[in-house]
Amino acid sequence: MEIAVSYEELKSENTALRSEVSVLRAENAEINAKLNWLIEQLSSNNRKLYGSSSEKSAYDQIGLFSEGVPVLPASGPEESADAAPPRQRPKKQGEMGSRLPAGLPIVKIECVLPDEERVCREHNVPMRPIVD
Repeated sequence: MEIAVSYEELKSENTALRSEVSVLRAENAEINAKLNWLIEQLSSNNRKLYGSSSEKSAYDQIGLFSEGVPVLPASGPEESADAAPPRQRPKKQGEMGSRLPAGLPIVKIECVLPDEERVCREHNVPMRPIVD
């Protein structure tokens, strides 16, 4: 059982496959260009995030391997006495109550310890009940 394929059919199939290969090569080149661009962006962001400026040292690093005392750089970070302390953010208060739905039942659970367990193990003082 032989399948007869004409020369013209093979030639047209060959032409179609060659054009498909050229389209796929163009897509592959485009994808590789995008991949290289993304790799460059990732490398750039990693340098910005973890670069040498994020790990500045107060000492001259070349001097670490030489004999003698390390020398502070001439333009090193200097702290002045009038420098402002770092700003602290205010604590958020009362958020949980605003997120809970209204009308939830309040359940009070009391845990009563025996007298021999009502002593703080760390400070050896008697514990007292916590009342809200």
